[in-house]
Amino acid sequence: MTDGRGNNPLRSQMESGGMHGKWRETRVFISSTFRDMHSERDYLVKRVFPELRERLLPHRIHLVDIDLRWGITKEEAENDRVLDLCLRQIDECRPFFVGILGERYGWVPRRFDDQAVSKHGWLQHATGKSVTELEILHGVLRKPGMRPRALFYFRDPEFISDVPADLRGDLLPEDEESAQKLAALKDSIRDAALPIPPVEGYPCRFAGLRVNWRFVSQRLRSDNQAGLEALAEDGVVDRQEYGTLKEEARAELKNVSTVLLEGLESFGDRVLADLWRAIKAEYELPDTPQMREADPLTEERDHHKRFMEARTRVYVGRETHLKQLAAVAHSDTPYPCIVTGPGGAGKSALMARFAATFAEKHPEVLMMPHFVGASPRSTSLRDMLTRFCRILGRRFGFQEEIKRETQELVPQFQDFVARVGTRHSASRVV
Repeated sequence: MTDGRGNNPLRSQMESGGMHGKWRETRVFISSTFRDMHSERDYLVKRVFPELRERLLPHRIHLVDIDLRWGITKEEAENDRVLDLCLRQIDECRPFFVGILGERYGWVPRRFDDQAVSKHGWLQHATGKSVTELEILHGVLRKPGMRPRALFYFRDPEFISDVPADLRGDLLPEDEESAQKLAALKDSIRDAALPIPPVEGYPCRFAGLRVNWRFVSQRLRSDNQAGLEALAEDGVVDRQEYGTLKEEARAELKNVSTVLLEGLESFGDRVLADLWRAIKAEYELPDTPQMREADPLTEERDHHKRFMEARTRVYVGRETHLKQLAAVAHSDTPYPCIVTGPGGAGKSALMARFAATFAEKHPEVLMMPHFVGASPRSTSLRDMLTRFCRILGRRFGFQEEIKRETQELVPQFQDFVARVGTRHSASRVV
């Protein structure tokens, strides 16, 4: 979200909110092919980056991981803006770049949009290359200054022999030409004399298929949906369960699922160690950070604002949902609005975009965004209610001492909200 000059209003609000000069932000770009790397990307997002954020927290550095999985599919890559967006995100993440390669070369654009070529003239001589190779060229190989903080990981292909033959298509090279291009790309990375050489052959194991429930209702008949829900109650069809399915059921399952890998612990541990060393070196971090006293309310607010900025940075579309949320916020309905959807559907991004745009248009409204996972305290009900009560108390002059226990905080929060509605009729809280 930017204004006409390319500035980010949310970032400006964050910096002017008393944290400028105290917190720093570092960005990491994740580059890989799309279909075969869901498990690695999920492992980074769910395991590695949260641990890294915890390590950086005492140093007052906020980590933002840029995962553009939504922009690497063939359908979305045909959007003329995608390549330019990818390259721009790489520039904003410098000097940190994480590249993960398996056996697929990736989707090759038929043409480059004029905007991308006008900004990056070298693209005129890069036809026939995949989006993944273009990212690596732009992010590292054509930029010697990026090499000290560039990290590459090559997956061991041996695990493919244990994958059922009808599931190997998304893990193997697209064709012979693609295999040759990928081999040449890996050799270019090896020959780049990177200070941290690429990790060769990190292990993994085939674990089954992870069901994408978003597609089930669209692509499966109702009777097959019921059978899948019974089989994959946990969202996963493991290798034994897959072996019991008939050929027709397997074919349908492939349309609503992705290959699931396990045994990625050594991969994750290596990425964590490499990134931690790279960030420490880049920022010259001491082993023991200097602790500073800060207002807990301001600290927590900063966590959530930075979380929102990360989720809205590459947000596009869903204007209908945003209008519906705005209509609810403007209404006087006493009922809550609940946004539901499966994991990975983009609920956090939608709500972050709504909170950011609504706050910008209506600065008179008290906005209290809270995202579970945005900070170490965000998962605690007691801490969340304490935060809300303190915000309401400061804003509306409530003098009561904030309760300490959850069972006392619940009625206190309800009381504060009710008092805002009855005594401050001109006020609105979202």
